[in-house]
Order: sequence, then C-alpha cells, then structure tokens
Amino acid sequence: MLWYGELARYRLRARLFVLAACHAGTGSVEFGSEYVGFPGAFLAAGARQVLAPLWAVSDTSTALLMRHFYTALATPVSPAAALREAQQQVAANPATAHPYHWAGFQLFGAA
Repeated sequence: MLWYGELARYRLRARLFVLAACHAGTGSVEFGSEYVGFPGAFLAAGARQVLAPLWAVSDTSTALLMRHFYTALATPVSPAAALREAQQQVAANPATAHPYHWAGFQLFGAA
C-alpha cells in the first residue's frame, strides 16, 4: 500500500504513471498547506505525467481503454495522443459509447 505522504519522499523519474484504479484521480491529501489529489502527489514527487480516472469506471471499460491506450502508446505518439485515440476507439463501440466509459480518464502534467 502506498500512502500519499510517502510520495513526497520519492524522486520519481518515470515519464508516465498510469493509475487505473477507481477514483485515483480524485480525492485530496495535504502537502504543507496545499491540498492535491493523487495525480498531484505523483507530479510533486517528480512524475512527468499521470493518467488517472476522475470517477469509478467499470473494470471492463477500463481494460478496453487501457488496451487501446497502450497499443497507441507503442507507436511514436505522445501520451495525450494515445489517450485521445483510445477514447475515440472506446466511444466508437456502441456498448461503450456513453462518456461514462471513456471520458473519465484525464492526463495530468506536462505534455
């Protein structure tokens, strides 16, 4: 288990962290006098970008979006372009066309 406060002690060097758990992009933690969410904690610890959901997306929809995201990311595109491609592919499927299934994923940090 990783606690918010522990992240401040790390010096993360990864280009991208993916937090696919429910509500990983929400919530708050206090760093000094400032409140930040889980993605903000990763960014403060040195991560360049963080992909996280803003609400609880179904496991099936998340798995589908992640499959498309990582497939796109394996090509020479940015994480933002890979996310856009994945969201478009999930939205194109009638079973997952509702924004609940794909719009909750947000990319935080520098492009």
